[in-house]
Amino acid sequence: MEPVGESDETAKAMDALEKSSEESQTLTEPKAYQITLTEEEADPSLYTFSAELAPKPALLMEADSKAKEMEVQDPEGYFMLEAALSDGGVMEQPEPVSLSLDAGDVIPLTLTAQAGQVFATRTASMPNPKYTVSYYVNMTTADTSSSGSDQTLAIINTDNGGQNKGGNNPVNGKTPATKNMVLKKDGTTSIGGRTFNQYLPKTKTVRTKYYNDNSFNYYEAPNLSYMNKLVNNPDFTLASVKIGNKTYS
Repeated sequence: MEPVGESDETAKAMDALEKSSEESQTLTEPKAYQITLTEEEADPSLYTFSAELAPKPALLMEADSKAKEMEVQDPEGYFMLEAALSDGGVMEQPEPVSLSLDAGDVIPLTLTAQAGQVFATRTASMPNPKYTVSYYVNMTTADTSSSGSDQTLAIINTDNGGQNKGGNNPVNGKTPATKNMVLKKDGTTSIGGRTFNQYLPKTKTVRTKYYNDNSFNYYEAPNLSYMNKLVNNPDFTLASVKIGNKTYS
């Protein structure tokens, strides 16, 4: 692999590299190379070649220094090695890398091209946003918001306002607080020749916070498998994910 100077092919590769990502920001100077092979191997009608490229620690340290100078990422920032061919083809590493990774853990970029083709490469910063996940459950609870015409049943109110304060339990010698549970008619039944109405508790679904919030950095937790606390809980089914003002079911 040899560095190459200015040429039409170099310009095309550099241009493709510049257009390759709107999210990343160049940290190390883009450079153009060309792989030269033997005369027999170099026939483009017979062969293509593949090369694996991976950034060495020295390149990552240079990129990290430039990132801090430009203030383009946080301390958990990641880098991506990108390459572009003179025909416009663009490749990048399957996973971003950081200074904390051992060399053996870096997955290289695989470059596939025709023999003798020019390609350009650079190291770019990758956004690693921090986000917070809140966990809510659609809880089925008894409906206690009765109107004057509802059939109700007085029950002891043990609500103490939540926030892990414990229940407001009854105390001997004191009249407990009560609330009215709304009932709904559920047919009739006959006992001893007399017909009676049957009632069941009326329920409602309440969106209830179930776990404490968790914060993640994107590249440490890039999908639901990292954040879904209910993934192995057979009693719950994921209903939706809300991001900003959009809900995905």
